[in-house]
Amino acid sequence: MVCAACAGASPHQPRLAANTVQLVMGRVRDFLGGECARHERPIFFKLFGALFVLIGLYIVAGRLLLDAWIRRGIYYAVTDKRVLILRSAPFSKFSALSLDQLPGVDLSERADGRGTIRFGQAVPYWTESGFYGWTPSLDPVPQFIAIADARKLFDHIQRLRLKFD
Repeated sequence: MVCAACAGASPHQPRLAANTVQLVMGRVRDFLGGECARHERPIFFKLFGALFVLIGLYIVAGRLLLDAWIRRGIYYAVTDKRVLILRSAPFSKFSALSLDQLPGVDLSERADGRGTIRFGQAVPYWTESGFYGWTPSLDPVPQFIAIADARKLFDHIQRLRLKFD
């Protein structure tokens, strides 16, 4: 019997499980935090261990919480002439894009109808500095992120764009 999680994987290829990553992170944390705490070590080792743990926490959960917090303060609107995006503090930004000058509109849609409408080309993660690779709501390319009925809004925007041609 083949389990659904292993379907398609070769039985001869080793797989890295989530438990393995947690084990490694835990051992590094124990070494840097626990070993340094039990023995008298320079403060640098204790601070380095704490920094490593904080970075790990951000990568595992913090970036998701930050993205959700930022998305709560994002408002989208489409008028007959513009696409408007308002992102509130602490990463405030207002974007007004004229429908007749949009560089390109792309739709990424999930099976449940939610999707992201991107206004412009995606910027590769390795060419720009910033958190948008980890936090999509900070992406410099204007976009409507994970909206309901994305296909319906995408079609509406396309109809509005055709009026300017």
